[in-house]
Amino acid sequence: MGLASILLENSMSAISPQTEIFSFSQYLSEEEARTVAAPKKWRWMGTCFPRSLTPLKRHRHRRWMLDPTHCHTPPQRELLLVLSGTTVANLKNELYSVPPGTVFLFDHYETHGLELPPGQKDFRHLWLHLPNRNQMSTNIYSVDETGDPNDLAVKIRSDSSVQLIFDAWSACAANPESRLNRALFQSAVTTTFLEILGRPALQPTGEFETHVVDYISTYIESHLNEPLTLSRLSKLAGYNSYSFHRMFKRHKQVTLHRHIMQRRISKARKLLLEGYNVESVSESVGLSSAAVFSRFFKSQAELSPSTWRKENRFEIES
Repeated sequence: MGLASILLENSMSAISPQTEIFSFSQYLSEEEARTVAAPKKWRWMGTCFPRSLTPLKRHRHRRWMLDPTHCHTPPQRELLLVLSGTTVANLKNELYSVPPGTVFLFDHYETHGLELPPGQKDFRHLWLHLPNRNQMSTNIYSVDETGDPNDLAVKIRSDSSVQLIFDAWSACAANPESRLNRALFQSAVTTTFLEILGRPALQPTGEFETHVVDYISTYIESHLNEPLTLSRLSKLAGYNSYSFHRMFKRHKQVTLHRHIMQRRISKARKLLLEGYNVESVSESVGLSSAAVFSRFFKSQAELSPSTWRKENRFEIES
């Protein structure tokens, strides 16, 4: 099952039939529930995201928190959402003041704080732990106003939503500059957090489909030299061929085949103007030979490649 189809499946139904009811709503105060329910206000911190908090230059417990004995580098991925109270977090030897609504991402073997410094009281953190792409555990860790710690109800699940979060995180780590990867990852995490509230994750279908179509369009642009069949692209998007073809045409106002032809002819024109020969251009746009490319180009531009280049040579010289 593709990444997109898993996300759509989870957005349609918050409670998966393969797992227990995944709700912590009975443990949350009204203020904490409002924090979880407001993903647009969350601050995301991690190597996959632009820094949204400024490191603390000074802190009375700085030396204590950066001491290796108070840190760890676990093999699993961990995600922290601050529910209430303001605490101090350590990520890769930088300290941050962390208010409610902050999401911290700790990737495999990424050093972060194991313990909080003395005097940290009256806060609650929601944790997700992902040891692999098949299992996730969740718990609430809190320290009350007297300083006593408490762990609330660890819940474990193993279903498609776990795989989605893990794989979306991996995509972000592989390409941290991709806004689309971050958007898909944030959607996956938001879905799970809304389940924690006992609510369905209602992501607008049109907005989600736009993300998928944009992703496939970007993929097409960088793979024009390869076979781009409807079957291959619909599988990549996580849809059957019929549904994906209709969705793509609805969002692009053109069929998938026509879009690919337009992108290939556009790239071919650019390469011809840059002086590449017909053989090189045909290979770059995924056509099997210069003869096949010439027929394709003439069918689209109504001129042979050589004639078109001669008529547009002023663009080469300029």
